Amino acid sequence: LGIVILVLSMSGLYYPSRPAYMMGNMTIAYGVAQIVAPAITGVLAEYNESYMAGLYLSVGMMIAGKILMFILRSIASKPVQKAEH
Repeated sequence: LGIVILVLSMSGLYYPSRPAYMMGNMTIAYGVAQIVAPAITGVLAEYNESYMAGLYLSVGMMIAGKILMFILRSIASKPVQKAEH
């Protein structure tokens, strides 16, 4: 819940003109993940008779998210070049 609150507050910083648009998209993404992830973990646990595969999958998704965050952060920090006429 803390991460959700932090990210939603950051949406106002990065999208000051339309923060509600980003907040809506992120809320939908969180909602879908909260429905789908337990179902996938349950299927993996039933198939493997252990929750380890679900835990490894969640760790992999967190690592992928962190990598994407670094990529987006580096893109956002690059100065915008103006086109010359």
